[in-house]
Amino acid sequence: MAKMDAESVDFLFADPPYHLSNGGFSVSSGKQVKVHKGDWDQSQGLDRDLEFHFAWIAAARRILKPNGTIMISGTYHSIYRCGYVLEKLGFRILNEIVWFKPDAPPNLAGRNFAAAHETIIWASKSKKSKHVFNYNDMKRFEAPKDKIKKPGKQMRDVWWIGKTPRSEKALGKH
Repeated sequence: MAKMDAESVDFLFADPPYHLSNGGFSVSSGKQVKVHKGDWDQSQGLDRDLEFHFAWIAAARRILKPNGTIMISGTYHSIYRCGYVLEKLGFRILNEIVWFKPDAPPNLAGRNFAAAHETIIWASKSKKSKHVFNYNDMKRFEAPKDKIKKPGKQMRDVWWIGKTPRSEKALGKH
């Protein structure tokens, strides 16, 4: 983003590290596996993680046009920190979208609920921004596999999106 012109982007979608690679485990193809996406996904502690989020969200703010918006996806491990940073930097949170994952992996430890969603925060660059929202397009949008979206009805803030098909993973798992 440092090489991009200031105020040159209308919309930015970010999927920052969730900081999950800290010795935990999950399920992949029905088998228990260690969670280690790489050193880049390891938490450095609350203060350092917040510094990281402040840095990249400030860089995103610089390249957004005055009426630009940003969507950030994350799990409870990181999304609340991103929301905090957005508000501290003067963004206006427009929506919280719940991305429901009907085929999410189980919680193997059996000590808390299985995580079956990610949160997406949608925010405008400032409280004065006149963001674009194509209401009629969202109303007409059809998502045949989404069991929540009703054809011809206003789009809601809960989206039913299953696993990414293998055919879309040709360039990587994520």
